[in-house]
Amino acid sequence: ELKKGRRVKMNIKVEQINDVQVAILEGEINVNNAMELSGALNKIIKAGGKQILVDFEKVIFIDSSGLAVLIDAVSCLQDIGGQLRLCNVNRKIKGIFELTKMHKLMDICDSRDIGLKEFA
Repeated sequence: ELKKGRRVKMNIKVEQINDVQVAILEGEINVNNAMELSGALNKIIKAGGKQILVDFEKVIFIDSSGLAVLIDAVSCLQDIGGQLRLCNVNRKIKGIFELTKMHKLMDICDSRDIGLKEFA
């Protein structure tokens, strides 16, 4: 468990697998670093990436600013005929997505492999 007051930063790594850009996130997505995630996703889109799979396996928390970044990316991608999918979302975060109806905006896949196959 996290100690109160300890700031957990987020790491973002991007890998390309065929035509899919896989954004591998780690840590917390919150008001302090949501712009970092936004920048990383915008960079992928500006570089011509239309298929983005966001791997949540090592994400332990997301707040409303993180949700806003994902919604933003979804609408940008929809405008250019692209798609955003999530994979490896833990139960707690999946609950947040369901509460906020985010799961209706984007596909949430159980694993990276499934996510990649669904883009094909």
